Amino acid sequence: MFVPTAIALTTLASVVQYSRIVNPNEISHQNSTDDELAAYLHDHTFGITSDPLTQFACILAGLIHDLDHPGVPNAVLVQEQDPLATKYKEKSVAEQNSVDLSWDMLMKYKELQACIYSTKEELTRFRSILVNVVMVSGLSWRSSAVLLASLRLTCLRL
Repeated sequence: MFVPTAIALTTLASVVQYSRIVNPNEISHQNSTDDELAAYLHDHTFGITSDPLTQFACILAGLIHDLDHPGVPNAVLVQEQDPLATKYKEKSVAEQNSVDLSWDMLMKYKELQACIYSTKEELTRFRSILVNVVMVSGLSWRSSAVLLASLRLTCLRL
């Protein structure tokens, strides 16, 4: 499971390196309909459509959310006193493990890091979004809605 994610990260690094993300607000020949559509999408997607950093964090979270998943629910890991359950204090065990492994992998790719963030503030915001989105993947729908609201507040504060 680890190798395909490494390949995916490398592929994403190549795509990001050679892609130019265009902010719709920077295109001078836009008409008012485009402006209205951009504003509508911004308002109805918690601003994600206007934020390439958040977009990439969500895409990466989708790739890594099951990295090194043990194949059983977190409750079983806790019940069986798995070393991972102890390491992560019995909270979101598989998800925290996925984030840690993928973050360690990301830290090996300096060029990819440079494509994703250029300041400490961007790094902090990127990691916060990535962690929150991965944590959502391991929760029930009701809990996910609460965490998504928390993610929105996190994005607004950062």
